[in-house]
Order: sequence, then C-alpha cells, then structure tokens
Amino acid sequence: MVDEDKVRPMRDAGLGFATMGIQSGSERIRRECYERETSDDDIVKACEILKRNGVGRNLDFIGDNPYETEEDRQATLDLLLRLPKPFYFNYFSLTYFPGVERTTRALRDGHIKPEDVEHVAQKGYELWGGTLSPLRSIEDLRWDVAYMMAVYRFPRWLVEALVRRPVFRRHIHRAAEGMRHLRTIAHWKARVAHRVTGQLIFPSPS
Repeated sequence: MVDEDKVRPMRDAGLGFATMGIQSGSERIRRECYERETSDDDIVKACEILKRNGVGRNLDFIGDNPYETEEDRQATLDLLLRLPKPFYFNYFSLTYFPGVERTTRALRDGHIKPEDVEHVAQKGYELWGGTLSPLRSIEDLRWDVAYMMAVYRFPRWLVEALVRRPVFRRHIHRAAEGMRHLRTIAHWKARVAHRVTGQLIFPSPS
C-alpha cells in the first residue's frame, strides 16, 4: 500500500511518522503466525519510500515466538540490517490473548500454560526483548543484542560474525550492558537535538 503517490501528499499535509507492524523478518513466521503476506523486498521498498519523503518509521517487531527457529531469527537480523536507517525499533514479546487462535494453538502444542494467557498474566506491556534484561536467557539475549547492533548501524560483517561466535555467548551480559548504555546515550542525544532544533530526532548513536 505504500507508494510515492500516496506518501507524498500525506507528507505535504503534515505526515511526520508512520508505524509499521513488521513483526518478524522471517517470511514464514509472518505468513504462518501473523497472517502477513508482504515480502521482505516490499517492506524494504516501503521503508525506502517513507525515508525518501522525510517520514520517520516506527517499526514494530515481535520476539519470544516459540515457533521461531534459529533460521527465522537470522532472517529477522538480515532484514534489520537491510532496512534504511535510522528508525525507531519497537521490540515486543509475543502476547497470548484469550480467545485467539494463536493462543489456542500454543496451549495445544504445550508452549504455554493457562496462567500465561494475558487475562491472567497481564504482562502485555513488558518490553522483554527491548529491555535487554539480564533476566533473559543467554540465547534470547544473543539475538536481542544482535538486533540492536543492526539497528544502530554496526557493520554487517561484525554483527554476522559475532552472533555465531561462542565468545559472544560467553560475554553476552557484558554486551547487553554495553548496548543498554549505548541506547541511553542515543536517547539523550536525541532529546538534546530536539530541544535545540525543535525537530524530532531518531535516537541513533551515529
């Protein structure tokens, strides 16, 4: 749905930001879990059109999906590396709402228990992946940190090399702490720039 003919007049009318629910960089996960048929190429093209027209991007992703494989997580990392920078990266945990087919399936497959359904758990507003919390597993943190590195414009060769190295796992808590500090600095710089220029600035460390 995103093309120049739609975006340009909306920009001229005052459009400043657009939110896109990408959810996953894996086309399989998007199709099978989120009923999204959009290809990676179409997502990248849409983001390029928005950037070209000066429209900021809030990009939503969902992690902690029990149906994701290592290959699916790698696909998300690949897409994050491809997307034009900068953008806001909103990284949520998959939330299991009552009465939803996805919840019924996860219960049936043994991935969650009844107490994990949202009307009992009430954890839908916790940004597990985005917090880089030390309480997360080493494997989850490995991908959390890699995703943030991709968003913050670390070189592709470095991100792809580190995510596979055992040393990255061994020192993942230090890496997560470093990324939390980097994110704090980036948000501080964005706030200062906003006060000076009056314009909304993406929180990017570069």
